[in-house]
Amino acid sequence: MKSIKRIVLAAIFAIGAIILVACSGAAKSDNGTYVYEASKDFIKNTLKEQGASSEEAEKYADQFSLKMTIEIKDTKGKVTLEAKAMGNK
Repeated sequence: MKSIKRIVLAAIFAIGAIILVACSGAAKSDNGTYVYEASKDFIKNTLKEQGASSEEAEKYADQFSLKMTIEIKDTKGKVTLEAKAMGNK
């Protein structure tokens, strides 16, 4: 279970890193806070790609909550990840 949680978290972090890099090279008007919350379908698909069966993906997708916040101010950025799995934060 820990490996599934780590894989999903790594996938979300990779998406955030791509967004952060893409926004850092753009004009300074991109300042702000951007929030991404993973949908249940995204979590299910990620679990299936990592080898979980459809039943396992259905079972665990409802127990995960992933939220990523990217704050950009001028040339600095901050990525915050919030993951909840089976009641644990």
